[in-house]
Formats: sequence, C-alpha cells, structure tokens
Amino acid sequence: MDPVKLRVSKPRYVRDCVEEWIRDGRYSDNEQLPSEKEIADTLGISSRTVRKGLEILAQEKVIRKVARVGNFVNEIKSRQMVSQIAIVLPSYLNNMVSASPVLESWRNSMANHSKGAFLGFHPLVSCIQHAAHAALDPGQYQLTTLFYDDKTFWQDAGCILEKRKFDGALLLPQKNMNVDEVKILLESGVSVVCIQRSYGLLGLSIPCVHVNTTECLAQAFEHLHEIGHRNIMFVQYDTKPLQNEQAEVLERFKKRAGGAVPDDFIFSLHNAGNRCDYEVLDGIFNYAWTPTALVVEDEFIASLLVQKLYQRGYRIPEDISIVALTNALPQFFLSPLSSPDSLQLESLKIKSALGCLLKMIAGEKLETHEIVLPGNIKWTNSVRSLVVDDKAKQLGDAQARA
Repeated sequence: MDPVKLRVSKPRYVRDCVEEWIRDGRYSDNEQLPSEKEIADTLGISSRTVRKGLEILAQEKVIRKVARVGNFVNEIKSRQMVSQIAIVLPSYLNNMVSASPVLESWRNSMANHSKGAFLGFHPLVSCIQHAAHAALDPGQYQLTTLFYDDKTFWQDAGCILEKRKFDGALLLPQKNMNVDEVKILLESGVSVVCIQRSYGLLGLSIPCVHVNTTECLAQAFEHLHEIGHRNIMFVQYDTKPLQNEQAEVLERFKKRAGGAVPDDFIFSLHNAGNRCDYEVLDGIFNYAWTPTALVVEDEFIASLLVQKLYQRGYRIPEDISIVALTNALPQFFLSPLSSPDSLQLESLKIKSALGCLLKMIAGEKLETHEIVLPGNIKWTNSVRSLVVDDKAKQLGDAQARA
C-alpha cells in the first residue's frame, strides 16, 4: 500500500496497516505488537509517525498501550473495529485540473493555501469526501479514497479492496472499465454502489444513485426555446454518446422548433482516455450558422468556452448565452453560470448512496436498485431572453414608423 496513492495521511496509513495485520490474524488477542521502531522499519516510516498511528488504534480500542512494555491487541469483544468504506474514483479527477484556466486558477489557489501540499485533484473529489465524512460516524467507519484507470481497475483499486477486506465501496464508474474485474470484486464479498449510471455494468445489478442529467438537458432546451432561442448548440463529449432519453429530448426540441434548428446542432468533443484537445472547441466558430446559445456538458467545457468567447469579442449573455448541465466550480466563474447546484446534488447523492451501501453491508434488502435524483437548473444572467429583444425591436420599429 502507498499512502500517497491511497490519499491518506501517514499516521492513518500506519493505523490501516496494523489493523490489517490484526484482521488477517497475524496478531491474536492479547498478543504484543512489534515495537514502534520495528513497525517503522517495516513500513519505511518514522517512529514518530508510527506512534501517532498507534494512538489512533488505541483511541478506537483496537489495541491498548502498556507503559514501558508496549502495545497489545485487545480481545475482540472489547475492540471497536471500524467498517472500511472506500470511495473509488477515476484517475482523471486527479489530473484534469490543468485542462482549464478556471480549474488551473483553483489549483493554484489551493496550492498557495496549503503551502505546496495540495495534490491537485478536482474539487468534486473534495465534495464527495466531505459529503461522505459528514454522513458517517468516524467512530464506526473509516473512509479511504482510491483512484483507478479504466484499463487497470483491479491493479489500482480492486485488489486493494479485496486484500484489505473492505466492507463496501462507492464507485464512480468509467465507460470502458473492465466488467469482469468488477464482477470479481463483487464475488469477493465487497458491497458496491455506483454513484453514476453505467450502462456497461447493468448486467451486474449493482445499485446506482445518479442525477437525472437528461431532465437538465430538457429544461435547458425548453427554457431557451421559450425565450426565443433557435440556434442552440449542444456541446458534449464523444465518449458519452447520446442515450435514448437524451436523443428523445433533442428530437422533441427539433420538432417543436418547426425546422428552425440547424441539423448540425450537436458538437462532439473528442476525449479519448479522458484527455481532451480543447483547441477543437474553435470549430464551433467555423459553422455556417452562429449559435445564440450554448448548452455544454460540464464546467470544463464551459470555462474554456467562456475564455474563447471573450477572446473573440463575444459578450455573455449579450451576444451568446451559455448553460452547463453540471458545474462543480460555481464560485470560479466571474458571472454565475446557469446550471444545476451540482455540489448540493453531489452531497445528496453521496448521502443516498451511503444509505444503500450501509444497508447492503448489514445484510438488509434494498427497496430499489436505482435512485434517480432530480436536477434543476438555476437560471442566472448567463442567459438572455431574445423574446424581450424582439418586442423591443418591434416597439422601436413602430415608433420609427410613427
């Protein structure tokens, strides 16, 4: 185990390793543990750090300290062994910050705040961790965050969850992750709840809690249509192809607009391996028609587009309106962006997912294997009504004729 990879403090790492030794039967009830120096040599960590880790175990009543003698394993009936819960996230959340000037600004501010100790992960990670810690009793549950690549899920996370006998995990799945490796994890006895819908894992019947982004997409197009927009462009990642529900929303919009919508109103952004060439966004400005509104998939795209629009002399919303279907960085846009309250939704999602996970760990039956949270867009001044402008123009024309 690597404390940096597991994203835990070094004392917590010591605590986890020693508890694993006890769980695995290496040390029995009332047996004395190795000295602090021996543990330090084994783990390659200072004796002072080992002492702090052992103090955590003593507070949890897993071990007891005997002055001038050493540390002993408590009898199982007197232990307060905590359940181990993992948050398993795609590694791109750990390295995408530099892809956007808004996120780069956030990373720099956090690095300055933490005096260089900040590791540079996406703020969504902090949001998920905070929501999980708030929902769980630290005396009963220990949280660990793992990151994985879609092609090496077992190596990065699965084997750690199995070897360390984790009780459960919240999984943010990726489209191309190895389904067989997830199946092996389930067969090992680890309970899993997905915190995003994954069509690739449907066959494994894993419970899922997710936000209805299709509902947000419908709200965006319907509202923009109501306030006079027809040239609306939808900017999405090409690795997340339109699902049936999304296709129905967009087709309904086209019919409602009565042929006034350009056929090429969907712009796909290539992000193979979750690495995007954001320069491709310049292609939006090469269309034969000019959009009056942009509906974008997330804050990554939104932050780059805002910068590119201003560079080209466009004003928001005077020249073009913009809506994001998710936005984990609302405070870092100079003007509030029309979007759902993603941070609040994320907290609610994690709380609901943990509720399901704890029931599964306790052996209780779930009432449903899918919980869908409604998403509602908060409209701000990043969107302008063209209906008002049309009325003003008509009034101006009438006054000119008079």
